[in-house]
Amino acid sequence: MKRIIKDVLGIKSVQKTLNIFALLSILVMAAPLANLTASAAQNNNTAACFHHNNANGSVVLKNGYAVGTFRVPNDCKVRQQVSLGVYKINDGIWQHRLNNQFLYASKTHWYGPGVHTISVPVPSNCAWQADLVKGTMANLAANGGTQKHGLAAKVGGDKVPCKPAPKPTPKPTPTPPAPAPVKPTPAPAVSNTNINNNSNVNTVNVEAGGTTETATTEGEVVATESVSSKDGTPTELANTGPGGVIAAFVGFTTLGSLAYRLFIARRLGIDV
Repeated sequence: MKRIIKDVLGIKSVQKTLNIFALLSILVMAAPLANLTASAAQNNNTAACFHHNNANGSVVLKNGYAVGTFRVPNDCKVRQQVSLGVYKINDGIWQHRLNNQFLYASKTHWYGPGVHTISVPVPSNCAWQADLVKGTMANLAANGGTQKHGLAAKVGGDKVPCKPAPKPTPKPTPTPPAPAPVKPTPAPAVSNTNINNNSNVNTVNVEAGGTTETATTEGEVVATESVSSKDGTPTELANTGPGGVIAAFVGFTTLGSLAYRLFIARRLGIDV
């Protein structure tokens, strides 16, 4: 009898152990399903509770910053990811996206229910576009697409291109070759035998009564004159320049002096 009771109790222990293992197995298998269900519910809640129509989003420019303002509704049970990004526009036209709008600055945060603000700087000297979006910023320059889940946007910068078009490099003007040097023609040699560097000598020869006297003066031209007192006629007039005039004057003076001496000597009976 005791043995039978012991066997019965053993069977119940085994069954109890098996039941415990079965329960644990059910719990392990049910956990992933529960997570998937919760994730799906969260996604549905995110998509339904926060969007463009109820976010009341806006972007304004304030002190060199783009400031985005938005509201997460109270019925959102999970935090919402919101980003504000500023793109600089190379050609100044915000409608052009592909290879034109490059991300200049951005911020991304998670927000619960309530009103929130987020701000980033903008370029100070060229065109820009600020986008307030749910999620993360798009790479507009690479894919050229539009920003998804946009809440608000603003453009500024007066359409001034952030990257002006390069100007063509002007071709240099060729320099003409320099003319060949011209050799100067040497001046012909000048020969003047009548010119002396510093002083010239004028000589006057006067013959009177067998006596010859020579007078010398300084001048620029050499001149020689011979005067004979025998017949009172000059025998040579080599030059008529200034030296010749001086020589003639000296000659006539000397001739007059000699004639006067002869006259006086004969008058007084003196042999000369």
